[in-house]
Amino acid sequence: MCVRPHWQATELSQNKAPRPRCGRCLRPGTHCLCADIPSLRNHTHVLVLQHPDEARHPLNTARLAVLGLARAELLVGETFPQLAEKLAAAQRAV
Repeated sequence: MCVRPHWQATELSQNKAPRPRCGRCLRPGTHCLCADIPSLRNHTHVLVLQHPDEARHPLNTARLAVLGLARAELLVGETFPQLAEKLAAAQRAV
């Protein structure tokens, strides 16, 4: 499993210090979901492409889904120049 966020894992509020966040699920530390994320052994590699706006969404379900899959990768961006290479590598692995 590989998850590559493109933003800092803290949340800034006006006149407040950043709230500590879980380094895995990126939720506020007091609302960490890691203990509730199942560990599923999938046979097929899953590649999730996520827009940066969605990655900043408070629920960030794409990240949670990838965390629950043994063979999954999350790429965050608007363009994915490495996509062809990743798909070709997946074909070779079959």
